[in-house]
Amino acid sequence: MNFGERLRTAREKKDMWQKDAAAMLNITSSQLSRYERNVTSPIPDQIRAMAELYDVTANYLVGLEDRYPSPHGATIAQEQNSSYLSDFNALSPEKKRVIRTLVKLLHTETKE
Repeated sequence: MNFGERLRTAREKKDMWQKDAAAMLNITSSQLSRYERNVTSPIPDQIRAMAELYDVTANYLVGLEDRYPSPHGATIAQEQNSSYLSDFNALSPEKKRVIRTLVKLLHTETKE
């Protein structure tokens, strides 16, 4: 994805209309549209403001990070890991032992 696509995706994930986002960024909606279509590029201060507004990192917007950060700074992968941990914690002690044994076995296989 290019900058404009990332910018638009971030805005849409926040359920914001372009005109509302533009007003919050103190730019015109046509200027925001030009950014989203990669016609022009914003200055660094504007990128920072956009990242803050959309709860993403500037690195994500400019393409230095590929994962779309979710709200509160956690990536989708981190949220998935948290879900796995919750599922694991809900298991019985016996099932946890089975999972631990499987993980150890898998680690051993990858080292060989």
